[in-house]
Amino acid sequence: MEHVFRGRVAWKFGDFFHGDRILGREGITDPNRDPENLKKYVLTAYDPKFPRKFRKGDLMIAGRAFGGSRDHQSLKAMQALGVSVIVAESFSRVILRRAILYALPVVECRGITAFANQGDELEVDLNAGVVRNLTSPGKELKCSPALGPQLEILEAGGMIPYLRKKLEA
Repeated sequence: MEHVFRGRVAWKFGDFFHGDRILGREGITDPNRDPENLKKYVLTAYDPKFPRKFRKGDLMIAGRAFGGSRDHQSLKAMQALGVSVIVAESFSRVILRRAILYALPVVECRGITAFANQGDELEVDLNAGVVRNLTSPGKELKCSPALGPQLEILEAGGMIPYLRKKLEA
């Protein structure tokens, strides 16, 4: 299966952006934890209209150490919103594991924040480990390709469906 994502950079995070800030205080304290409800809070502390401006398939890029402690709610909300992939210089180990758990594609790619800007159209090829900036033709950045187990978990729809499939086999 080919794992190529094309989309607009909907948001560009800086270094050390903590995942709890994605939903903000309102999202973190909302008693309705359903991702379909939480998606209305994604990045509204920075841009109140962000969820309405977001287009399904858009992607996010980030600097170093993206993520934090309660990221599972933020990740599920971004997934419900329609984020196709998150490309970061590096991720906190917690967010990296949880993104794989929920089948939200993530790619570590050194130099991504200098390579692309908010609004650029990118193509992210997980198999080849390449990010192409379609806004600037010919611009390409090499990244680490996704590992086989990560791709299998993505294809299965997350860790739980993956494990069910393995147990049934």
